[in-house]
Amino acid sequence: MKCYGYAGGMLWVDLTNMTVRKESLDMQLARNYLGGMGINGRLAYDLIKPGIDPLSADNVLLYSAGPFVGTIVPGAVRTNIMAKSPLTGFIGIV
Repeated sequence: MKCYGYAGGMLWVDLTNMTVRKESLDMQLARNYLGGMGINGRLAYDLIKPGIDPLSADNVLLYSAGPFVGTIVPGAVRTNIMAKSPLTGFIGIV
């Protein structure tokens, strides 16, 4: 299946166990949650457990690029970084 603007893969890095694994991008996820921010938002909802300490190893750092990176589309965001913020306790987006 063609990925169009997406690279077609996701890289999972576990800093606690020092492991890396690559998975194919779930195209249904990409269709339902457009762009890096949409996918990160869904993954944050699924992976960040309610009540965790933002500074604990259980917090998840999500880093992504949108499908228009490298194009001339105006306003295309290059990257999106999302995690539970230690300052606010809510999801922080950069």
